[in-house]
Formats: sequence, C-alpha cells, structure tokens
Amino acid sequence: MPTNYLKKYNQLLELLYSNPFDNVKSIKAVFDRDFNGNYTIKFYSKNIEPTPSDSEDKIERLFNHLTRVVTDEKTKKREFESERAIRIHWIKHHLEKHLSLPNVLTFKVEDENRVYLLDKSERYIIVLEPLRNGDAFYLLSAYKLLPSNYKKIMRKYEKRSQPI
Repeated sequence: MPTNYLKKYNQLLELLYSNPFDNVKSIKAVFDRDFNGNYTIKFYSKNIEPTPSDSEDKIERLFNHLTRVVTDEKTKKREFESERAIRIHWIKHHLEKHLSLPNVLTFKVEDENRVYLLDKSERYIIVLEPLRNGDAFYLLSAYKLLPSNYKKIMRKYEKRSQPI
C-alpha cells in the first residue's frame, strides 16, 4: 500500500519519487480517495462540491487548483506547488471535524460571501463559498498561510468576522 495513503492529519504527504509525474500521481490517489465521486463530505450538514466548469472536468479542476499556484497572472498559468499538495488530505479532516478541533476558527465575512476555516496551530486555511441556493458549498481553496497572510486573515477575523 502506498505510504501516502496511510497519512493522517497533521502528517505531510511525501514526495517519494524522482519523477514529478509519479509524485502527482501519488497525491492524486489520496485526493481521489477523499473527493472523487465522494460528495458525502459535509460542512454544517451541507455537501461540499467543486466549482463547475464548462471546459474541464470539475474534479480534475479542483485537484489542479488545490495542488497548483498561479505563476503567470496574464495567462493564469498554474504550476505544481508541493506545499499545497502535501497537505491535500487535511481538507477532508478539517471539513468533517471542524466543530471538535480546538484551534480551528470557522467564520464568514458577509461582504465577501466566503466561509473560512482557519487552523491557527498549523496556519492552514480552507476557503468555501455557499452556493446561491444555500444548500451546499463550493470548495474554493486550501493552503498553508505565509506569516504575512496569517496576520491579514487574523485581522479579518478580529474586525469583520461573523459567526456561521
């Protein structure tokens, strides 16, 4: 059994292969286990869904977004980012257990129409957006915060947050 399949929160997935394609394949297997075809992940009793796309499979688009970062703003080109990818299994953990995790702040900022799950101890954030009809959430992003971004999010929480 691949080692990454056994990883739990807050362990990091391993980039075990010298070939980047094999590393992405290993991380994709963990993502598929947690998300692909599994829409039973709930947040406040509402399904978590990938954002729809006309030009790309929505699960593949979600995986690409969660494991890549924009490197060229003009072309919106994205490249693999290991810091995002090695934490991809943290998403399901946070969404399913957010109410019982002591260091996780869950809040919304109304004028942004976003919901944030902030793991203060790991400085990790998950960003969701409620669907228009309100019966599910889109998973927008999840990543480790840099120190400056952590301070911005904490200010946002302190000044503009509203309970869910």
